[in-house]
Amino acid sequence: MRTRSVLFFSHVTPVLWNPLTDLAAPWQVNPQTKCQPLEKTALECIEYYGLRQGRIVCSDFYDDYIECSKMNVRVSRKKCFL
Repeated sequence: MRTRSVLFFSHVTPVLWNPLTDLAAPWQVNPQTKCQPLEKTALECIEYYGLRQGRIVCSDFYDDYIECSKMNVRVSRKKCFL
């Protein structure tokens, strides 16, 4: 269930669409991050398999993306060493 809520809140379709919405998309999505290739791979996998089956099949890709964006494991390791 966590995957569904994270995808819903991080990739939201605008309520009101107009031509300016597409112009503002790069600032909203920020495609130039270091995690962008992981995000693209995870979302393409989920799109291919669908949300229900994609949560199971694509969990490795999605977990890698979440780790890259949130840095949970990296922060935990840093706390252990300090």
